[in-house]
Amino acid sequence: MRRGTAAEQKVVVFAIGGQEYALPIAGVREIITWTAPTPVPDSPPYVEGVISVRGEVLPVMDLGRRFGLTSRREAEQRRIIILELAGKSAGLIVDDVVAVEDVVEGKLSPPSPLVANLGGMHEAVVEGILQLGEGRLVVVLSADRLLETALQ
Repeated sequence: MRRGTAAEQKVVVFAIGGQEYALPIAGVREIITWTAPTPVPDSPPYVEGVISVRGEVLPVMDLGRRFGLTSRREAEQRRIIILELAGKSAGLIVDDVVAVEDVVEGKLSPPSPLVANLGGMHEAVVEGILQLGEGRLVVVLSADRLLETALQ
């Protein structure tokens, strides 16, 4: 996550398959209601297709499928988080957006070497683990890495 004062650091917390994840808010352009993607041939299995957002065509990735999790919501009830970094944009399909939370200093830990060294696809996008209360740990994902894999 970008560094700054604790008050400047915020994350968007969302749910997939009953698990909570977060993204730094700096990379989130907007959150939209469900729009059915148009499939694109020969895309990776986790890329649902493309959608049009105010005339801009964006690839859309199903994060549940990418992480091997099963959605707990009907498609029409899900949300799409639009990421935008360095002039590139993509959508991430999630079950629900839970909250926007402040990152309190000392509550964001780097991922353990055990997770970082597993080498699987989803571990590569883990930026840290955020403690949001007693027993509530949220995996913070790298918006850069997610965007990079959505645009491959």
